[in-house]
Amino acid sequence: MIEVLRKLSVILLMTVAFAACTRVEPVYNVEEDVVPTATQQKLSSEQVGKIIAKVAIEKGWTVNEIKPGNLHCTLKWHDHSAIVDITYSKTDYSIELDSSQNLKESDGMIHRKYNERVRDLQNEIDKRLSQVAYK
Repeated sequence: MIEVLRKLSVILLMTVAFAACTRVEPVYNVEEDVVPTATQQKLSSEQVGKIIAKVAIEKGWTVNEIKPGNLHCTLKWHDHSAIVDITYSKTDYSIELDSSQNLKESDGMIHRKYNERVRDLQNEIDKRLSQVAYK
């Protein structure tokens, strides 16, 4: 019986250790995600930026326009926060991590929840930009 408990303890410890290791992953940056060609023909760079800003706000990000073509966006949840720079033009956009708090950021790694939020933002931006092409 004691041997079984030891084995279960080891398995439990390994499971917890593995789960802790998988909370961080490489930082996900969006690099030059292409605006659909049909959308490029319909929108100016400024209009692309407005769509990106609107989506970010709807997803809970605070958006500040640094200059045309550059947004500085902050997302806060629980005791975590992330700041990204979004650069955009008529033809593409990028999302790059600027800084974070309490997201285990180190050596190009970050908590997976950050990456989930950036992918969610990217997916919604792509969806909205594609919708413009078919209106």
